[in-house]
Amino acid sequence: MRTRTAGVPRYRHVAMRIPYSWLLGLVAVLVAGCGMSGPAPVSSASQRPEFAWARAAIELPPEVVEVAPGSSAGIQCSPCHAVQASMLLGVTATPDGLLAVGAQLPPSAAVAYRSADGRSWTPEPGFAGQEGSVAVGVAAAGGRIVVVGRRGAAAAAWVRDGGAWQAAPAEAALEAPAGGTAEMRAVVAWRDGWVAVGSLDTDASHRDAAIWTSPDGLRWRRAGSDTDFTRSAAHGITASADRLVVVGSRTGAAGGEATAGAAWTSDDGERWTRIESTAFDAGSKRAATHGGAGFTAVGFGIGDDRAAVWSSSDGVDWSLLPSSPALEALGKPIRMAAVAPAGDGLIVAGLKSDAGNGSGVVWRSSDGRTWDRVADQVSMSGGSLAGVAFAGELPVVVGVSGSPDNDQARAWYEGPETP
Repeated sequence: MRTRTAGVPRYRHVAMRIPYSWLLGLVAVLVAGCGMSGPAPVSSASQRPEFAWARAAIELPPEVVEVAPGSSAGIQCSPCHAVQASMLLGVTATPDGLLAVGAQLPPSAAVAYRSADGRSWTPEPGFAGQEGSVAVGVAAAGGRIVVVGRRGAAAAAWVRDGGAWQAAPAEAALEAPAGGTAEMRAVVAWRDGWVAVGSLDTDASHRDAAIWTSPDGLRWRRAGSDTDFTRSAAHGITASADRLVVVGSRTGAAGGEATAGAAWTSDDGERWTRIESTAFDAGSKRAATHGGAGFTAVGFGIGDDRAAVWSSSDGVDWSLLPSSPALEALGKPIRMAAVAPAGDGLIVAGLKSDAGNGSGVVWRSSDGRTWDRVADQVSMSGGSLAGVAFAGELPVVVGVSGSPDNDQARAWYEGPETP
């Protein structure tokens, strides 16, 4: 097993990386493991070759390499690690195309990449993460882009509003508990401001969920202690016109595995209510979206042996969808990590264990209740998917490839490779 520091998703190898828990020590989102074996499950969805997923071109620094030193002649040493690794942890659509964020390490530094079409990516001009930082979540609205994550032990945010990138100044609301860490993991634009979610780690044995609000992405205040955020972590946030919904997990320790799901709602962004539901006992929620009939949350089962989907018309009353072959991988770990509206339906990105080192996985649903898993993609072998968005009508997913030893930031798009 390898663990990086708080702030970038922590990956634990089980032949897969799981977005969320994080390379945290760097953060806590993706889990993976060196060398699970066994046959890969048969996909529940066939796919015509013209709709296969291809790797996008991405302009990585020369020190981020695909094959670690010590590998040669088609034989890759393991475990061994390149001098520099990189990852993408979130992506969003902006007026200028897609923006994906993540980190390069060691030492960890937040990075951002821009793409006009989802097929080719270059470093975002002017975005410079300080040493010890990681960018985890990103959202855009009204010409403003807000990136959230961690810098040192404190929560952090970066903003661009038509001009140069600005880092949110240090302030009490972003500070970590004494001896601990604070981190924002997801952000959403809502009404006239922004809402970010994450956690406060007091120490290695205690983690509490945290929610922040801001009018501009630069000045932040944290929701009060009158709400029950204890022994929890917030991983995702979504909103309707009149309600915010935060999803996450109940967990006792900063570095521990999630135990069960958690959710909070607010109708004003200030006062929050923790939702109790027996449906949450089935597993951990990692991301959520709103549309169509209501709210959908995705994650994985408490036994880490199935992907999991929850639905709610109002964000308060939740039901767990029945399992199906599309959500299972012969008892091996399989996790949903990110979800986005796709026309009248939904698209989900995640990962699964297989006979090799794990693979990225994409699911689709026309109604949020019946799910198909896209046929296994050669391009996603050894990958973990952490984010999904659209470049126009083109679906794009981001994450890492190179499991288990050589993490590289990657993006994939649906369609034939560009000549």
